[in-house]
Amino acid sequence: GYTITWYRFMAASVLLGSYLALRGGLPGLRGRRSIVLILLAVAAFCVFGFLATFEPTTNTTKFRMFRIGFAVVGVGCVAGIGFLAVKANRR
Repeated sequence: GYTITWYRFMAASVLLGSYLALRGGLPGLRGRRSIVLILLAVAAFCVFGFLATFEPTTNTTKFRMFRIGFAVVGVGCVAGIGFLAVKANRR
C-alpha cells in the first residue's frame, strides 16, 4: 500500500494549491491546452490508483471504496477532456 509519506504529500499539495488559488498566487491557465494537460495528469494518476487497488489485501472494503473513487474521478476527467474537445471543434 501507500506509505504515510504519500498521504502527507498529497494533503500538502491540496492545501498549498488551495491556499495559492484563494490568494491569487497561482499562474493563470492560458487556453484549453493547459486544462487538458492537467486533466490528463489527474486521469493518469487515477488509472494508476485504480490498478493499485487490486493488490492482495485483507481489507477489501477500504480498497473497494478507493477503487470507486479513482474510477469516478478518472471518468470525470476523461469526460471533461471530451467536453473541451467537442467545444473546441464547434468553433
